[in-house]
Amino acid sequence: MICRLGIVALIAVSLAGCGSSALNFMSSSEKPVDPNLVPTNFKTEILRTIPSIVEDQTGIREAFYSEPMIDPKSSVSVYTSCVKFNARNSLKQYSGSKTYILYYYGGHLQQMVPAEQDQCRFATYQPFPEVERLCVGRGCS
Repeated sequence: MICRLGIVALIAVSLAGCGSSALNFMSSSEKPVDPNLVPTNFKTEILRTIPSIVEDQTGIREAFYSEPMIDPKSSVSVYTSCVKFNARNSLKQYSGSKTYILYYYGGHLQQMVPAEQDQCRFATYQPFPEVERLCVGRGCS
């Protein structure tokens, strides 16, 4: 009987130690990320992302972007924006303008995917000449 009480006490002390560690972890000085911070450096983040989604980053033309905003009619409360441009394929032929929707979390670009037909219908586009000057890799000046 005494042995059982000793084991129970040992388990209780062990769990109490874990509890205090968990409590210390929860009270760390790190603040949770606000998912809806306004994206401020979004154009630079877009320029860094484009090379991963197009075959030929040189000679992009007809580039436009929309400012990030939260769509009040959407069921998801996140910042989104749209980008469209005409890039060349691996055969160096222009494949036509494509539109992408961008999703932001914590003020940073998280995802850039081809937009469905009506996802960017309310976008107010502005010229994006930085995309047209984009050059990655060898042969860039």
